[in-house]
Amino acid sequence: MSPSIDAILTPERRFILAGARLAVDRARLAELAAHVHNWDRVVEEATNLRYDVLLARACEGLDTVPRKTREALADRLRLGRARNVIYLGAASAALRALHDVGLAPIALKGVALAEPLYGDPGLRQFGDLDVLLPIADVETGERMLRELGYNVSPSPHERSWYYRNYYHLPPLYRKGGGMTIELHWGLARRPHPFRLDYDGMRERAVTTIIGGEHTLVLSPEDRLIHLAIHLAWGNGFTAHAIGLVDIAETVRAGVDWTMLEALTRQEHVAQVLLPALEMARALLGVPIPEAFLAELEGERGGALARRMVPRAQATFFENGEGFRTWLRLGWLERAGERMQLVWENIRPSAHPEKDRRGSMLLRIIGGARRAMSPFVSH
Repeated sequence: MSPSIDAILTPERRFILAGARLAVDRARLAELAAHVHNWDRVVEEATNLRYDVLLARACEGLDTVPRKTREALADRLRLGRARNVIYLGAASAALRALHDVGLAPIALKGVALAEPLYGDPGLRQFGDLDVLLPIADVETGERMLRELGYNVSPSPHERSWYYRNYYHLPPLYRKGGGMTIELHWGLARRPHPFRLDYDGMRERAVTTIIGGEHTLVLSPEDRLIHLAIHLAWGNGFTAHAIGLVDIAETVRAGVDWTMLEALTRQEHVAQVLLPALEMARALLGVPIPEAFLAELEGERGGALARRMVPRAQATFFENGEGFRTWLRLGWLERAGERMQLVWENIRPSAHPEKDRRGSMLLRIIGGARRAMSPFVSH
């Protein structure tokens, strides 16, 4: 484990991590509970990480955990199960509508994992349905979902901008709230260094059942690659903590390491996959073959990325700022792509509903502040 990560593992965090898994060592959990000083912090951090529902199940009947804490976590689990029943129904209806017009969507992330991997929809929280379609099918898919009552989120960009620079259309939503839907043709924002084989992913995809609807999901190997891209490239290791549990449980469920190694080389993703797997091993105890890591060691990326990865990982619990752009700059291989990345970080966001930066001047100032924060705060 990286010393920087080990230094931030408080007794409360060690307890949370021990419970954030499907197969819990309850004796170990009880042992760790004896060292916890702040149970309110346990509930707060577990909720922020979205580990609260897994921890709730792990703590059921565990007398070493205060009753108030167990009840607070149990409330989160009940709420999560009730919400996910509604969301799975909406996801099933959306997938059925896409199937009915001859499309073959591949469900991604939370919706694709709640039932097939976690076995209990309440144990994997999610708030949207992400589906991967061939780019030629995206417009048809959006048209069908609009007929179901979904609306396109407002955006400062022309639609063509998304096809040139992004990897999915603006989210679709229903008035009054509820689950949103993202129609993807890719898995990472451009510019990126990956050589993702979407035709191969589609050939390797497997069928599962989501909310009663048969649909495609990524193979375990492709899923690991996508989850690592989302955790590292998409979030700089500082957000979407539930993705780390997804990685750990995917490995525990079984992975073809020979195939994963071949895909990692082919798709040029070692620089994000290796540190993601190592984090899952360090924080969640998932077994990763040393031979796999050793074979791909030389493909971790350049000096900047190697230097920044441990610093970013050390902010895993704190949702740190600034690391994502530095990591991307380190992982990109062409100067023109690095300049494009800098420009995309100061122009209007692809998610205007989350963008509070205002004018171009404020975006430049905010970008500079975030860029300096890794060196000032950590």
